[in-house]
Amino acid sequence: MNECTNDKGLTICKLAYTIDMESQSIHGFEVGGVNPSFIYLSEICKVLDIDLKELLEDFSEKILHSYITRLRIHLHLYTIN
Repeated sequence: MNECTNDKGLTICKLAYTIDMESQSIHGFEVGGVNPSFIYLSEICKVLDIDLKELLEDFSEKILHSYITRLRIHLHLYTIN
């Protein structure tokens, strides 16, 4: 994500401000300690003009697998309601 923000001339702080998210949360996402909601991921993708796959490509398989599992659970719960 750092490469994308640099290409757009954004800092993590500016990106966070743009999507109304704390910069610590974005940093946590970058290092794999935080799993942001799909809404925040969508907002990050919009601002950086990239797709979700591209955003997630930089993360290890374990972190990505963990996030996908949680996302599937959330989507499943959403479709039940």
